[in-house]
Amino acid sequence: MLALTYPNFICRTLSWNSTPIIVAGGNGMGTDQTQLQIVFDIGIDINQNLYVADFQNSRVLRWPIGSTYGTSLTAGALTPSALFVTPNGYIYIGFLDCVKKWLLDRPFTTEGVLVAGGYGNQHGPGTALEKVGEWKGLFVDIEGDVYVSDYYKP
Repeated sequence: MLALTYPNFICRTLSWNSTPIIVAGGNGMGTDQTQLQIVFDIGIDINQNLYVADFQNSRVLRWPIGSTYGTSLTAGALTPSALFVTPNGYIYIGFLDCVKKWLLDRPFTTEGVLVAGGYGNQHGPGTALEKVGEWKGLFVDIEGDVYVSDYYKP
């Protein structure tokens, strides 16, 4: 999909290696920085950092290439169910009721910028078009347009 949207990222030397290599987690399920629990999505930035939406632990972890542990970018009440990393340095994270974006080179100490869902007097899922049932997919094109897959709309 990246090759169709971001032409500079076409990999002409791709080959299949049938021997798996664990690049994140692998230490059983749990909450430690070396563990994951119910991963919903992953993304990779231009520096080959791996981003993991660890749904059950309500966090997004960054795993630098070759690292044995992840660094938590977000933690708290919001549970990440989808994410997308753009070549221009943004990460979009889909939570249960909204999509927010952050710059990757800045600390995630802010709430992020709301780009979809979470509108109205009451946050949370809903049937209106600006509300979300449950995210299952997230894509951002080169123009910055956000596409979401709403798995469940009551």
